[in-house]
Parts: sequence; structure tokens; C-alpha cells
Amino acid sequence: MYVSELYIVNYKSIKKEKIKFNPGKNVLVGKNNAGKSNIIKALELLLGERYPTTVQFEERDFYCSQIKNVKESSRYFFIAVKLEGEDYNVEEIKKLKGLYIVNLGNIQNPILYLYDYDKVKSNDEDFLFNDLLFSNISDIDKEFKEYKGNGEVILNFFKRCEEFFIFLYVDRKDYDNENEFKKAYSLIVKNKDDGNYYRIAISNELKNALITCAVLPAFRDPQNQFRINSWTWYGKLIRNIWESGNREIKSDIQTKLSELKEKTEKIFKEAVVDLKNNLEKAIYNTEISFQMLQNTNDDLYKGINIFVNDGIDSPLYDKGSGIQSAIAISLFSYYCNRFHRGSSLLVVEEPEIYLHPQAKRALSQRLDDFVDSDIRKGIKNQVIITTHSPEFVRNTPLENIIVVRKENNIETKISRLNAARDIKEIQKISNILWSNNAEILFADKVILVEGGEFYLLPLIADNLLGEKRSLEARNISIAKVGGKSYFKSYMQLLSDLNIECFVIADFDILENGIEDLKEFMSEDLKDEISKIKGILNSIREREKNEIDYREIRKTCSDKNSLDAKKFYEIIERVCQREEYDQELRLIWEYIKSRHQKKINGKILDKYEVEKKTIYDFIDKLKNYNIFVMKRGELEDYITDYGEEIASKLDLKFRKELKIIKFAEMIEEGEEKLSNLFNYEEYEEILKIILNFENKQREVEISEKSSLENEESLLYELEEEILNEILAEILFEANN
Repeated sequence: MYVSELYIVNYKSIKKEKIKFNPGKNVLVGKNNAGKSNIIKALELLLGERYPTTVQFEERDFYCSQIKNVKESSRYFFIAVKLEGEDYNVEEIKKLKGLYIVNLGNIQNPILYLYDYDKVKSNDEDFLFNDLLFSNISDIDKEFKEYKGNGEVILNFFKRCEEFFIFLYVDRKDYDNENEFKKAYSLIVKNKDDGNYYRIAISNELKNALITCAVLPAFRDPQNQFRINSWTWYGKLIRNIWESGNREIKSDIQTKLSELKEKTEKIFKEAVVDLKNNLEKAIYNTEISFQMLQNTNDDLYKGINIFVNDGIDSPLYDKGSGIQSAIAISLFSYYCNRFHRGSSLLVVEEPEIYLHPQAKRALSQRLDDFVDSDIRKGIKNQVIITTHSPEFVRNTPLENIIVVRKENNIETKISRLNAARDIKEIQKISNILWSNNAEILFADKVILVEGGEFYLLPLIADNLLGEKRSLEARNISIAKVGGKSYFKSYMQLLSDLNIECFVIADFDILENGIEDLKEFMSEDLKDEISKIKGILNSIREREKNEIDYREIRKTCSDKNSLDAKKFYEIIERVCQREEYDQELRLIWEYIKSRHQKKINGKILDKYEVEKKTIYDFIDKLKNYNIFVMKRGELEDYITDYGEEIASKLDLKFRKELKIIKFAEMIEEGEEKLSNLFNYEEYEEILKIILNFENKQREVEISEKSSLENEESLLYELEEEILNEILAEILFEANN
């Protein structure tokens, strides 16, 4: 089975969230301290190796709200998972000795009841329901529970169930001692036949029969994670390998072990005698020995340790976290393939820790392999990871990416792709996203650009704020989307993930592309689009003889251009025949038609009325984080001096290379930003994105307030001194 939903109420930084997971790889992304680890801890409480009712909870485990600087911890927390699929381990269920089931009726889903528990208005029926839901099953009256006596009966019951939930409820009301918190940990199932919900006490054996789970926390502790006992997956793996081993070989090992024990005792004989003499007065009839390994047939396999030879042959716990993670994932995959029937869940927190880029990619692929390792059995395993690394986000279905954020530095909130979206529309950006722009999923704000602005905007921001890498310091990413037709898809994705985004587009988007962004505008603004397009078409008709020969030269110098190849082919034919060819005129007219000058600020200057209408529309778009450059495209903002430099460098007709070179020159201090670009319009846009004006006012208000406080203190000090002087004068006068 796999985890399809996780319910969390009042647990740590999470007030109330329902998180949907899918089969395959699910990725939680977000900044440090956003609450990703708390989601992992919730999963580990429910599905991990430790029985949750034995855990000692503290006040910090309960969500703490803050109202007017007054903090108050919640009275209870509730977490639950919904399990889907029918691939539970039949053989393990058959081994169960028997269990009680409590009939909760069919009035309400117990999990949804607990999820909205804060809204529940108690009545007599609820008191009974709560008693059946929270009390120890052994204390519940027999009329409300039924005993299923053996594994076959339990299996038949489960076959008639259609919903499976595991929940944990912890309540600290009226419990001063943390060890006496009310705790309820159970399996809830819904029976298809009668529609009733049933509560079942859940043991490790039952839980492992439903789903096998391994959790690798961010802090790797291999000595704890790879301890061998009867209930951990690793202990079961080693035991199963050992038990399936050749009997003769194991018998030989036992013989050798006895010999080893005898020789070890000879070495430690003197120490044993001395210890026995010192202890015999306090401890009677006790034998002491020093042993290198366990010396019983049943526990012999518990002495097995993993060694890794990476140049130095030493135990796994002495190796780095990267090797530990890779081996843990491989071992769990091996265990699931060999000894577990049904799908498995692997939860890994920050798998990228201490790994270099190539190792990150390799480990990411290993996780993908684990997902499909049982695909031949018709089983798809599940992986849930938290990460700060784009390497582990790449190739993940967009609908499986979950963004974790913390609002007001208090409450963790979850965002993901809207399931109602046209996935095909979003998927068209996935290749670009994974190859270049995966980091936008980790940003607080994203600026979407078409091309060279990717290199220029960071320099303008640094110049504005007077510091290096200023956008990175504010967790703002710039994404080069690959053309205006991709803006919509990026905006949809980021909007669903609650990541604020801003579009900076060339002027020509008003002619072709602005209609794609209608869903992000008001109705009034949508209605203006056709009017603006009509104005631009009218201007284009009047400017149709204006040819951009600069663009034609670029096309003709492009070896890969089909237009250029056809043009040169006809020229060559004309030269060979030494006669005019009608096709030459046709191809020339075609090329000119494709390279009419783009409408930009210079052309608009001829049409004052139309220019005002268009610029008013552009200004309105700013309210929806869509910024259209009034001069045209980035090249129109290069100064005359900048164009001279580009010509000298033979970069005049190479758009992107020219901007990259200019950015490099500015970065190295060879040229000033203002020498190469008229960047004021870009700077104004960045001020809006950075909330620059408000920040400046806040600083001014703070400085003013500080100055007023200093003046007030100074006035009080002067008044105090004057009062002291006056008191001395009066004292002298009286004497």
C-alpha cells in the first residue's frame, strides 16, 4: 500500500494541513525552518519503527499560536495517513494471532471528525463516539467490539475493507505530567458491506503487513538506523538472509566461533579472575566473559556489521553521510525486492547532505530506480523526500512537487500544482524547468524574462542596493523562460505554488502573447487587449515600409537559416546563368516581409495619442506583476557607446553573447553599467519587485523615530541637570 494523504492538526509548526501524496517520487521543497522536517517527523511517528505511544511528548510538539504577542500552545495534536492500494502482505496478516475491532458506526468518518475536531460541538452521541475512539480498546465494553481470532479471519475482514487510515491523537488537557498525556494510536478501516468504520489496535506486525517504511532523517545515525532487532526492516533483512543461508556454512561458523571464544577467554583470563574477586561480595553466582561476537545460535546474526572499503576498510558508521545514504537506500530496496510483498515507502530527509553534484545526480537516480524496482510485480514503490537541491527535483512530475512555506515565521503552509490545471499546458515547460530553472521552486520571488535580462537584472539590482548578489540574498530567482509563449505556463505553476512571480516582457508581447496572460488580469483590462492590438495593427500598416535591415543582415549571416540558404542558392544560380531570376525578387520580398521593424518607443513617438493609450495600458499591467518594456526589447536600451563596443568586439548582431559580454565587463569593473545601458526603466521595475520605496520609508521612519528618542532623552537629561542646579541654588539661598 502507499500513503495517499497525510492529515496534520496542531503538530509543531503545522496548524492544519492535508497533504496529498502520489505513488512514485514526491518532493517537499522549501527554505530552512519552513516545516519540512515536521512533516517527515509526523510520517515517522505513524509509520516508523518506534511505537508512538511510548514517545514522551513535550509542549514544543504542539502548535503554538501567537495573538498580540501572547503565545498559546494547542491542547492536542492529531496526525493520520490514508493508505491506498490492495497490495498488503497477505502472508504476514495470516500470521497475526488475533485482534479486537471496535465498531464506530457509519455516521461520520472518524479521520475527518478528528481533522475538524476544533469545530465539533459535543452532544451525547459524540461523547460515546469519543470514548470508542480514544479509550484503550481493552477498556471498551464488549458490546462495542468484536474479537477476530486468527489471521485467516482477519484477512477475510480486510478483504471487505475499502478505506485504511492510521492515526495518532495526543491530548494534554488536564494532564500536568507529560508521561500521562492521553494518547490514541490505531488503525481505522471502512467496511464495504455495512458501511461502518472500525477501530483496530495496531501492532508493529500489523503495520508492517500493510506498509513497509524506512525513514532516513537529515541527521544520519547509522549505529541506530542499522541496529539489528526483530521489528526493524534492517533487522529482518539480516535475519532473513541469515536464515536462508547454507546450514553447513552456518554450522562451520558456529564451530569457529566456539574456538574464537576459547582463545578470547585465554587472553582475558586474568582480567576475568580479578573482576570476579572484586564483585563476588556484591554479586553472587555470576559468570563474566569477554566475547568478540554473540555466542548463541539464535542471536549469531546480530553480530554482523557492514564494512565499506573506499580505500580504508572500516565500519559504515565511520563513513560519510553520502555513502551511508546510498547504502541505506540500496539495502532497503534489496529488502523490499527479496523479502517484502507489496509496495514500500522510503522517506529521506535532505539526501543531498555532504554530496558533490555528480553524487547527488547518482543518488537521485537511485531513488528513481527504487520507485520502479518492483514494477515487474505490478507494484510501484513510493519515495517522499525533502530537499534544497534542484538535482532531486528534476524529472519529478510537477504534480508531485510540494512547496513548504512558513507564514509570518509561525505557521507552516503547503502549496502544490492545482489538480484542475491542464497538465499538458504545464508539462510543456518541464524540460526547460528541469534543465535550467529548477531553483525557482525554492525562491520567495521569481522574475520571468525572455532572454538577456537574465544577465543584466542582477547587476542593476546590485547597483540599486549597493551590495553584491543582492537578489540571491533576498531569495529572488530569475528564470529565462525560452520565449514569451512560456510565460503563461510558468505563471500558472508559480501561482499554484504561492510563489510570487513577475513578468518582464519585450514590447512586442502586446502584438502577440499578451492574450495568453488574460487569466492573471482583471476583466476590465482583458477587454482593453483587443483595442490595444487594433491600435498596434494600425500603426504597423502605416509603418509597413520600415524594414529592419539589421535583422536581415543577422538572418543572412546565420548558416543555419533556411531563408539564408534559399537566398544564397538563388544568388548563386543568377551568377552562374548571368541572367535575372524572378525567384530572386520573390525571396527578397519574403525576407523583407519577415523583417519589418518591430514597433518600439521610437516609432511610437510619432503617434502621441496612440502612445498615451498604449502606455496607460502598460502601466495598468504593472498592478498584475506584468511589466512590458516601453522602448521595445533589451537591445533598444543599449547606449550608442555600448553599440560601438559591441561592433569592436564583433558582437553587434549577436544578441545574447553581446549582453553576456557586457555583464562580464561590468562585473569585472571594466565598464560602468550606465555607459552601456539606459537601464532606468528596468531599475524602476526592480524597485517595485523589491518593495524598495516602502523599505526606504521604513528605514527613514525608523531613523526618525530613533532621532526623536535621542532628542527626547537629551531633553530629559537637560531638564534633570537644570533641576539639580536649581535645587543647589535654592539650597544655598536658604542657608
